[in-house]
Amino acid sequence: MRPTPTTPDSAAAALFEVWYRRHLRPALLARALRPHVGAGDAADAATRVSPAEDVLADARVDLELFEAPGDRLGPDPEKRLAEIVTSTLPAAVADLAGLLGPDRAKWSWGRLHVARARHPLAALLTGVPEDLLAAGPAPRGGSGDTVCDTAYGPDFVQSAGATFRVVVDVGRWDSSLAMNAPGQSGRLGEPHTTDLFAPWSQGEAFPLLYSRERVEEAAEQVIELRPSPEAP
Repeated sequence: MRPTPTTPDSAAAALFEVWYRRHLRPALLARALRPHVGAGDAADAATRVSPAEDVLADARVDLELFEAPGDRLGPDPEKRLAEIVTSTLPAAVADLAGLLGPDRAKWSWGRLHVARARHPLAALLTGVPEDLLAAGPAPRGGSGDTVCDTAYGPDFVQSAGATFRVVVDVGRWDSSLAMNAPGQSGRLGEPHTTDLFAPWSQGEAFPLLYSRERVEEAAEQVIELRPSPEAP
Protein backbone atom coordinates (compact mmCIF):
# COMPACT_ATOMS: atom_id res chain seq x y z
CA MET A 1 0.00 0.00 0.00
CA ARG A 2 1.37 3.39 -0.96
CA PRO A 3 1.82 6.01 1.76
CA THR A 4 -0.92 8.62 2.01
CA PRO A 5 -0.75 12.03 3.73
CA THR A 6 -2.14 10.49 6.93
CA THR A 7 -0.27 7.16 7.17
CA PRO A 8 2.68 6.65 9.53
CA ASP A 9 5.08 5.96 6.65
CA SER A 10 4.36 9.26 4.92
CA ALA A 11 7.27 11.69 4.60
CA ALA A 12 4.84 14.35 3.36
CA ALA A 13 2.82 14.09 6.57
CA ALA A 14 5.96 14.55 8.65
CA LEU A 15 6.90 17.68 6.74
CA PHE A 16 3.39 19.08 6.79
CA GLU A 17 2.86 18.60 10.51
CA VAL A 18 6.22 20.10 11.44
CA TRP A 19 5.67 22.97 9.01
CA TYR A 20 2.10 23.75 9.95
CA ARG A 21 2.29 23.49 13.72
CA ARG A 22 5.84 24.70 14.41
CA HIS A 23 6.33 27.27 11.65
CA LEU A 24 3.34 28.20 9.48
CA ARG A 25 0.72 28.69 12.21
CA PRO A 26 2.97 30.75 14.52
CA ALA A 27 4.05 33.01 11.63
CA LEU A 28 0.50 33.41 10.34
CA LEU A 29 -0.93 34.33 13.73
CA ALA A 30 1.98 36.64 14.52
CA ARG A 31 1.40 38.55 11.29
CA ALA A 32 -2.31 38.91 12.06
CA LEU A 33 -1.54 40.17 15.58
CA ARG A 34 0.97 42.83 14.56
CA PRO A 35 -1.57 45.67 14.28
CA HIS A 36 -2.81 44.91 17.78
CA VAL A 37 0.37 44.29 19.78
CA GLY A 38 3.19 45.56 17.59
CA ALA A 39 5.80 43.66 15.61
CA GLY A 40 8.05 43.15 18.63
CA ASP A 41 5.43 41.35 20.71
CA ALA A 42 3.55 39.56 17.92
CA ALA A 43 5.40 36.25 18.13
CA ASP A 44 4.92 36.00 21.89
CA ALA A 45 1.25 36.93 21.54
CA ALA A 46 0.77 34.26 18.88
CA THR A 47 2.17 31.66 21.25
CA ARG A 48 -0.21 32.78 23.98
CA VAL A 49 -3.36 32.64 21.83
CA SER A 50 -2.52 29.40 20.00
CA PRO A 51 -4.76 26.54 21.14
CA ALA A 52 -3.32 23.66 23.13
CA GLU A 53 -3.24 20.80 20.66
CA ASP A 54 -2.58 17.87 22.96
CA VAL A 55 -6.32 17.21 23.32
CA LEU A 56 -7.92 18.60 20.18
CA ALA A 57 -6.55 20.56 17.24
CA ASP A 58 -8.54 23.28 15.49
CA ALA A 59 -7.43 24.78 12.19
CA ARG A 60 -10.46 27.02 11.59
CA VAL A 61 -8.72 30.31 12.44
CA ASP A 62 -5.78 29.47 10.20
CA LEU A 63 -8.01 28.43 7.32
CA GLU A 64 -10.04 31.61 7.62
CA LEU A 65 -6.90 33.74 7.49
CA PHE A 66 -5.89 31.96 4.29
CA GLU A 67 -9.29 31.95 2.61
CA ALA A 68 -10.67 35.34 3.72
CA PRO A 69 -7.86 37.39 5.30
CA GLY A 70 -9.50 40.75 4.70
CA ASP A 71 -7.19 43.44 6.05
CA ARG A 72 -5.92 41.34 8.97
CA LEU A 73 -2.62 40.59 7.24
CA GLY A 74 -2.08 44.08 5.88
CA PRO A 75 -2.99 45.93 2.70
CA ASP A 76 -1.77 43.15 0.35
CA PRO A 77 -2.80 39.85 2.00
CA GLU A 78 -1.89 37.63 -0.95
CA LYS A 79 1.66 38.96 -0.92
CA ARG A 80 1.89 38.49 2.85
CA LEU A 81 0.63 34.93 2.62
CA ALA A 82 3.15 34.14 -0.10
CA GLU A 83 5.92 35.57 2.08
CA ILE A 84 4.81 33.53 5.08
CA VAL A 85 4.71 30.30 3.08
CA THR A 86 8.03 30.82 1.31
CA SER A 87 9.83 31.79 4.52
CA THR A 88 8.43 29.09 6.81
CA LEU A 89 8.63 26.05 4.52
CA PRO A 90 12.45 26.03 4.20
CA ALA A 91 12.67 26.49 7.96
CA ALA A 92 10.42 23.47 8.44
CA VAL A 93 12.57 21.36 6.10
CA ALA A 94 15.63 22.24 8.15
CA ASP A 95 13.74 21.53 11.37
CA LEU A 96 12.67 18.10 10.16
CA ALA A 97 16.21 17.31 9.04
CA GLY A 98 17.30 18.01 12.60
CA LEU A 99 14.59 15.72 13.96
CA LEU A 100 14.89 12.81 11.51
CA GLY A 101 18.29 13.26 9.89
CA PRO A 102 19.35 14.67 6.51
CA ASP A 103 18.36 11.59 4.46
CA ARG A 104 14.86 12.48 3.26
CA ALA A 105 14.28 8.93 2.02
CA LYS A 106 14.12 7.89 5.68
CA TRP A 107 11.64 10.54 6.74
CA SER A 108 8.27 9.29 7.94
CA TRP A 109 5.58 10.72 10.19
CA GLY A 110 5.46 7.59 12.33
CA ARG A 111 9.08 8.05 13.40
CA LEU A 112 7.98 11.19 15.23
CA HIS A 113 4.31 10.61 15.94
CA VAL A 114 3.88 7.56 18.15
CA ALA A 115 1.48 6.17 20.73
CA ARG A 116 2.41 4.68 24.07
CA ALA A 117 0.22 2.99 26.65
CA ARG A 118 1.36 2.86 30.26
CA HIS A 119 -0.38 1.43 33.30
CA PRO A 120 -1.88 4.30 35.32
CA LEU A 121 -0.45 2.84 38.54
CA ALA A 122 2.99 2.12 37.09
CA ALA A 123 4.72 4.46 39.52
CA LEU A 124 3.38 2.41 42.44
CA LEU A 125 4.03 -1.02 40.94
CA THR A 126 7.77 -0.89 41.53
CA GLY A 127 8.21 -4.64 41.70
CA VAL A 128 6.56 -5.36 38.34
CA PRO A 129 8.74 -5.68 35.21
CA GLU A 130 8.53 -2.63 32.98
CA ASP A 131 7.49 -4.64 29.91
CA LEU A 132 4.30 -5.68 31.72
CA LEU A 133 3.34 -2.08 32.47
CA ALA A 134 3.62 -0.52 29.02
CA ALA A 135 2.93 -1.06 25.35
CA GLY A 136 4.49 0.71 22.41
CA PRO A 137 5.71 2.95 21.04
CA ALA A 138 3.64 2.36 17.92
CA PRO A 139 3.88 4.59 14.83
CA ARG A 140 0.73 6.63 14.26
CA GLY A 141 -0.68 8.47 11.30
CA GLY A 142 -2.96 11.47 11.25
CA SER A 143 -3.26 14.24 13.81
CA GLY A 144 -5.82 16.13 15.82
CA ASP A 145 -7.26 17.46 12.55
CA THR A 146 -7.89 14.12 10.82
CA VAL A 147 -10.41 11.31 10.97
CA CYS A 148 -9.49 8.94 13.81
CA ASP A 149 -8.17 11.76 15.98
CA THR A 150 -4.55 11.23 17.02
CA ALA A 151 -3.86 14.59 18.68
CA TYR A 152 -0.39 15.10 20.07
CA GLY A 153 1.65 17.52 22.15
CA PRO A 154 5.04 19.17 21.60
CA ASP A 155 6.85 15.81 21.84
CA PHE A 156 4.70 14.35 19.01
CA VAL A 157 3.48 11.51 21.28
CA GLN A 158 -0.25 10.87 20.90
CA SER A 159 -2.08 12.41 23.83
CA ALA A 160 -5.75 12.06 22.84
CA GLY A 161 -7.99 9.85 20.71
CA ALA A 162 -10.34 6.91 21.06
CA THR A 163 -9.07 3.64 22.52
CA PHE A 164 -12.50 2.01 22.34
CA ARG A 165 -14.32 1.89 19.02
CA VAL A 166 -17.45 0.02 18.01
CA VAL A 167 -19.42 -0.36 14.77
CA VAL A 168 -22.72 -2.15 15.34
CA ASP A 169 -24.57 -3.84 12.49
CA VAL A 170 -28.15 -3.92 13.76
CA GLY A 171 -29.23 -6.01 10.78
CA ARG A 172 -26.57 -8.67 11.30
CA TRP A 173 -25.35 -8.45 14.89
CA ASP A 174 -22.50 -10.93 14.41
CA SER A 175 -21.02 -8.62 11.76
CA SER A 176 -20.36 -5.89 14.31
CA LEU A 177 -16.78 -4.75 14.89
CA ALA A 178 -14.99 -3.33 17.91
CA MET A 179 -11.60 -2.34 19.29
CA ASN A 180 -10.49 -1.94 22.89
CA ALA A 181 -6.85 -1.02 23.37
CA PRO A 182 -4.46 -1.98 24.72
CA GLY A 183 -6.26 -5.28 25.46
CA GLN A 184 -9.30 -6.99 26.93
CA SER A 185 -7.64 -8.39 30.05
CA GLY A 186 -6.81 -6.31 33.09
CA ARG A 187 -4.44 -8.89 34.56
CA LEU A 188 -0.77 -8.17 34.02
CA GLY A 189 1.12 -10.80 32.09
CA GLU A 190 -1.89 -12.42 30.43
CA PRO A 191 -1.81 -12.75 26.61
CA HIS A 192 -4.75 -10.38 26.17
CA THR A 193 -3.45 -7.54 28.35
CA THR A 194 -1.82 -5.59 25.51
CA ASP A 195 -2.39 -7.77 22.45
CA LEU A 196 -4.80 -5.27 20.87
CA PHE A 197 -2.39 -2.33 21.03
CA ALA A 198 -0.73 -3.06 17.67
CA PRO A 199 -3.95 -3.66 15.69
CA TRP A 200 -5.49 -0.58 17.35
CA SER A 201 -2.57 1.56 16.23
CA GLN A 202 -3.09 0.30 12.67
CA GLY A 203 -6.80 1.11 12.62
CA GLU A 204 -7.97 -2.49 12.75
CA ALA A 205 -10.89 -4.11 14.61
CA PHE A 206 -12.03 -7.49 15.88
CA PRO A 207 -15.44 -9.18 15.41
CA LEU A 208 -17.88 -8.21 18.15
CA LEU A 209 -19.80 -11.47 18.19
CA TYR A 210 -23.33 -11.57 19.55
CA SER A 211 -25.07 -14.90 18.99
CA ARG A 212 -24.34 -17.74 21.41
CA GLU A 213 -23.30 -20.00 18.53
CA ARG A 214 -20.65 -17.60 17.21
CA VAL A 215 -19.42 -16.74 20.70
CA GLU A 216 -18.97 -20.41 21.58
CA GLU A 217 -17.16 -21.05 18.29
CA ALA A 218 -14.66 -18.28 18.98
CA ALA A 219 -14.19 -18.89 22.72
CA GLU A 220 -10.64 -19.65 23.84
CA GLN A 221 -11.52 -20.25 27.46
CA VAL A 222 -14.72 -20.80 29.41
CA ILE A 223 -14.78 -19.97 33.11
CA GLU A 224 -17.50 -21.57 35.22
CA LEU A 225 -18.35 -20.04 38.58
CA ARG A 226 -19.96 -22.57 40.96
CA PRO A 227 -21.02 -22.00 44.55
CA SER A 228 -19.14 -23.88 47.22
CA PRO A 229 -20.95 -27.03 48.46
CA GLU A 230 -20.62 -25.54 51.95
CA ALA A 231 -22.33 -22.31 51.01
CA PRO A 232 -25.68 -21.76 52.82
